[in-house]
Parts: sequence; structure tokens; C-alpha cells
Amino acid sequence: MLKVLPNLFKGCHTNLREVSVIKTKEHYIDSKEENITLHADGEIIGTLPANLNILS
Repeated sequence: MLKVLPNLFKGCHTNLREVSVIKTKEHYIDSKEENITLHADGEIIGTLPANLNILS
């Protein structure tokens, strides 16, 4: 994780093979693990599973 931080701050993290970038208006996120907290912009916004709708 620490190796990725410089790329994150520069905005280059999307070029890393560990990062996937998709463009969508709706996305469903789930996990096999329980009690996974969902964060956006540093704020807790809920738990998984979650159906995200992008507003424009």
C-alpha cells in the first residue's frame, strides 16, 4: 500500500495493474466477507452489499 501512495497523489494509480477503472451509471458491489464498510471521499457511506447509482 505504501508503494502506491505516491501514484495515488499524482493521479497515476489508474495505470497500475492492481487497479481497474470502469465507466458506468450503476454498479453493484458485494463481498464474501461480512461487515465490510463502504467509504467514499473519506466518509463512511454504508456497508456491503451496495448498489451505487451515479448522478450526473
